[in-house]
Amino acid sequence: MKILSLFRNKRLAWDPDTFPLPWDTGRPSIYRFIKDNGDDAELPDKAIYFSKTEISWVGGAVDHVVQPDSGPARAKAWGIYSALKAALARPSADSLKLLYDTMTQHAAIEYIDSLAGFSAWELDSGKLQDLMRWLASNAPDREVVKAAIALLGSKRNPENIGLFRSFSRHDEFALFANVALTNTLDDPEMEIWEVAKHLNGWGKIDAVSRLSNTKNPDIKSWLLRHGCANSIMHEYLAYTCATAGNLIEALSAETIDEELLSGASDIIDALFAGGPAEDMFDYPDGAEAVRLFVSHMGRDGLSLAQCAALVRIAEFLAVEESDWDRQPGWSPQARQAILHHVSAILQRQPLAALADPWLLTDDHFRFYHAITLARHLDMDIWQIYLNRQLAGHNSWYFLMRTDDPERIDRVLDLARSQLAFDDVATGPQLEIIGHGKKYETHAAFDYIVQDLRRFPGKGWDFVEASLQSPLIRNRNMALKALEAWGRQNWPVDAEARLSAACEIEPHPDVKAAIGRLLAGQDIRREDG
Repeated sequence: MKILSLFRNKRLAWDPDTFPLPWDTGRPSIYRFIKDNGDDAELPDKAIYFSKTEISWVGGAVDHVVQPDSGPARAKAWGIYSALKAALARPSADSLKLLYDTMTQHAAIEYIDSLAGFSAWELDSGKLQDLMRWLASNAPDREVVKAAIALLGSKRNPENIGLFRSFSRHDEFALFANVALTNTLDDPEMEIWEVAKHLNGWGKIDAVSRLSNTKNPDIKSWLLRHGCANSIMHEYLAYTCATAGNLIEALSAETIDEELLSGASDIIDALFAGGPAEDMFDYPDGAEAVRLFVSHMGRDGLSLAQCAALVRIAEFLAVEESDWDRQPGWSPQARQAILHHVSAILQRQPLAALADPWLLTDDHFRFYHAITLARHLDMDIWQIYLNRQLAGHNSWYFLMRTDDPERIDRVLDLARSQLAFDDVATGPQLEIIGHGKKYETHAAFDYIVQDLRRFPGKGWDFVEASLQSPLIRNRNMALKALEAWGRQNWPVDAEARLSAACEIEPHPDVKAAIGRLLAGQDIRREDG
C-alpha cells in the first residue's frame, strides 16, 4: 500500500496530456460532445448535474439567476484557489482530484470573479493556462468547464479564440465565452453579433445586451428586426433593441419592410408587457415610437402577431396609470388619438379567422397572440383552457378565473382526476417557495385554492390537503380561503382539522394565524 501511495502522489512532468483524469474515464468531454452533436444538444452531464437540484434549468439560466453573495463567494473561491495552487505545484492524481471535486461542488458563477482575482497571486500563468485549457477541452462537468473558460479568458491569448468560439455557440456557456472573447479580442463586436444570431435562449440575451453601444448600422438593423425575439422572454431585450437599434429613426421612414414591422411589433409589445427589464416607461421615445408604429399598420392583411400587438397596445393605453407621467408624450390626448387609430385598424382585420387556428396550438407565442385576439372579441375562452388542461397544458390559473359555480365544480372534478393529493399533504415544513418538478402539484393547488375563497364550501379536500403541505404558501392560501368562507360554511370536520394542524405547525406566524382563525379573529399577515 505504501508503494501504491507513493506512485499515486509522485511528481508528474508538466504535460497536461499525461495527467491522470480526475473524473470517471467513461464520461465524455463536453467540448467534444458539443462539436460532435450540435450546439443545441442536451449536455451529457445532465443527469448528474440536475441530480443536485430539483429544478431542470434551461441552458444558461442558472448563471443569469444566481446572485452570488460576496462573503460566501470569496470563501468558495479561496478553497478552490488553494486546491488549484497545490495542483499547479504538484499535479498528482490526488491534487488534481481534489481540485476537480472542489470545482464541481459549486456553480462557477458563484465564485469565479473572486477566483480570477486570487489567481493573479503567486501562480505560474503559463501552467494555469495549460491546466485550464486541458479542463475546458476534456472535462465532462459543465461547471468545471465554465470556470476553466473564465480563467483562460482572464489572460489575453489569441490561441484560445477557437475554443471560446465553440463554447459561445451553446446557451449554457455563452455568458462565460462572451466575456472571454471580449477580453481577448481588440474588437469583439462582430464575434458577439455572430453569437446573438446563432442562439435563441439565455446566450442570445447575454450577447444582445453586449451590443447596446453598437455604432454598426448592420447590427442596428438586425437588432430591430431579429434581436428581440428569444425563447425566454422578449421583455429582456426589448429596451436594448429599441435604443441601440434606434427604433425611432427606423420607424420615421415613409415606408418600412415587413421584417422591421414584425420586429418592431415584438419590441413594442414587450415594452408594454414590462417585467424583468426596462419597460415602456423607461423608454424616452416610447410615445413617438408607438405612434409611428401604428401609422405603418393602417392596411389590411396584418399578421396574427401584429394584430395581437395592436390589441395589447389598446388594452394598455386604456388603463389609467400613474406612470404615464414618467416619460413625455403620453398625454391623455395622445393616448386617445393612438387608441382611436388602433381601433379603426382592428375593425378592418379578420381577427377571429386569425385566432381560430392557433387556439389549440402547442406554440406558446402563437397561442398567446390568439388568446389576446379572442379576449378582444369577447370570446368565451374558458372552454379553450379546459381543452388545454385536458391535453396536458397547465391551465389551472385560467380555469379558476370564472364566476360560474358549475364551471368551478368541473375544474375541481378534473383536478381530482389529474392531481395527486398525497404529493401535497406530506406534512407542514418551513419551505417557502418550492421550485421544479417536485412542486408542480403544489403550484396547481396554489392556483386552485387561492380562488376557492370566492366559492364558500367548495373544494374542502383541496383546502385540507393544502393545510398539510410542506410549503408555507400553500398553508396560508388554505387559511385565507377558510377565513373568506366564514365559519358558517366550514365543513363539519374543519375545526378539528385546523386544531390538529395548529398542533404540528412548525412556523410561528402560520401557527398564530391558525389560532386567530379558530378564535374568529382576522388572520391577515404577509405570506411567508
